[in-house]
Amino acid sequence: MNQPTDQQMIQIQEIWTKIYQEAAPSLDTHTIPIFHKKDESIKLRGTGVLIEFESEYFLVSAAHVLEMDISDQILIQSSEETLQPLNKFAKLSSHINELADRKYDKIDLAVIKFFSSELLDQLRLSKQFLSANLITENHQDNEGLVNYMIFGYPEYGISIKSQIGFTAIDSEIMVLPTRLSGFKDFEKYGCNSNDHLFVEHFKNATLNNGKKSLKNVEPNGVSGCGLWYIDSNYFLENRAIKYYLVGITIEYQKKYHRVLIATKMHFVLKLLKAHVNMSI
Repeated sequence: MNQPTDQQMIQIQEIWTKIYQEAAPSLDTHTIPIFHKKDESIKLRGTGVLIEFESEYFLVSAAHVLEMDISDQILIQSSEETLQPLNKFAKLSSHINELADRKYDKIDLAVIKFFSSELLDQLRLSKQFLSANLITENHQDNEGLVNYMIFGYPEYGISIKSQIGFTAIDSEIMVLPTRLSGFKDFEKYGCNSNDHLFVEHFKNATLNNGKKSLKNVEPNGVSGCGLWYIDSNYFLENRAIKYYLVGITIEYQKKYHRVLIATKMHFVLKLLKAHVNMSI
């Protein structure tokens, strides 16, 4: 992988300044925290991406976030004051019969189709479903630039206060500038280059205003969030941001090298196609 030149590093700094100003608020509209209600307790479970595909509307996340057997306890925040349960129909990546635990599923994807027009109307007040033409099915890159972004809701950015009949949730999103990892031993983490992307987990995450740095923290809670590619060539030509969804983040590993692992979008598109004609 090529190392960026001084000129490219200057360009990268310009890109990330622009991202904080323009792209981060836009990506925030496609990204949503996912909660889990157990008894009377509400906890963050992960992050999801809202996608429009063939005029249908979906929530995409990791399968271990949206497991079907607990989906009646999965909630999303449809407005500042309202948590809504999701329907029970989730299309999960195939579970390997020999595995006893979802954590060993290295595709680890799930799709939920929205059936409620009322819920969709509430979501559209603050959220926007990503168009499928902004999805890259099988992303490849060898530039070595820091033009990727992990964008999700970490545990340390979520504050939940519950009282009888009332729940207040304050959520701040994590912005993690990153690049494809030089660590290529995919098999050590049970992955492969055809299905996965490894990106570096730098210790320079910020919350979405770009001002609050969060050093030496683990990215718990971002499972299911998007891995986004920022088109640097487009930026150089137009001084504007163009982004693509290239993966769904499924896990964080640090035994051999500190990386965030994302499943490529060709698996997501397969699940979406299988889910389009599904009805209640």
